[in-house]
Parts: sequence; structure tokens; C-alpha cells
Amino acid sequence: MRKYGFFVVSLITIAVLSACTKNNENVKSSKESTVTSVSESIDADNQKIIDDAQKDADDIARKEIEEKEARIAKDEPLVLLNGKVNDIMTKPDSGLDLVRVTVKLDNIENDKNNLFKDKVGKEVEFFFSEKQFKDFKFSDLKKGDNVSIETFQDASLSISEPKQVDTLDIVKIK
Repeated sequence: MRKYGFFVVSLITIAVLSACTKNNENVKSSKESTVTSVSESIDADNQKIIDDAQKDADDIARKEIEEKEARIAKDEPLVLLNGKVNDIMTKPDSGLDLVRVTVKLDNIENDKNNLFKDKVGKEVEFFFSEKQFKDFKFSDLKKGDNVSIETFQDASLSISEPKQVDTLDIVKIK
């Protein structure tokens, strides 16, 4: 009888352990599918945020171009700046679609607001959005090249040296 009892207890123990093992596998599978599901959900949420941010950036860029075109259509006075390219950076660290061109100014024309009056012989940095200046190939621009840049007479300049002119105030580069 003892042997029979021992056999029954052993059989029950094996059955319980087998059930626990299957349950453990089901739990692992459930956890893995939950992790995958959560990961996919996070990826989808991140992509939606990125897409929304890109859409907002495109809308802002479009509005800026429209504002600039309206100012040009009003025949706002322009300053003509001539000089030599001293430095060009086409891939700024910011990750934005901007090109920084540093120009040593040789000549300034039509600067009625004296915005650039003491900048002849000095460097000025210009920031260009390649989207706004599609007709100009920045990849062809090299150090020492002569450039002509037109800006609005009321362009905003940075306080720091070298002075910086924002892409919104630049009308043309050639």
C-alpha cells in the first residue's frame, strides 16, 4: 500500500510540475507578446510625433516663404553685400536644413540704415535654408568664391561677432 501511495503522490507531483512548466511557458509567451505590443505602440507614437513635428516645420517654412515673398512684392529696399566666402558649413550640428556661409565683406551698397556700415573687411555669417534658395547650389560654393547677397534693409543682426543674418532677412545669393 505504501508503494501505491508513493506512486500516486509521485504521479500527482509530476502532473503538477508539468502544468506549472506549461503555465510558465504561457506566461513567457504572454510577456513577450506584451513587450512586442508595447514596443510597437511606442514606435507608432514616436513616428506620429515625428510626422506631426515635420508637418509643423513645413507649415512654418511655407509661411516664412510667403511672408518674405510679400515683402519682396512690396519692393522693400534691399542692401547689396559683396564679398568672398571665407567658410561654408552645409551640415550644421543642429540638424536643421540650414547652410551657414561666412563672408568677408568687400563692398556694401544701399545701406541706408547703416546696418552694415562698419562691416567692410569683416566677416558676417549668413544662414540659408536650402528650401528657400532652391535655385542656388550651395554644394558648388567654395572658400574664396565671390558672392553677392541681398538682404532687407531692416535685417536683424546678432549681437555677437561675427554678425549673423537670419535666413528670413536674406532675399538672394548669387
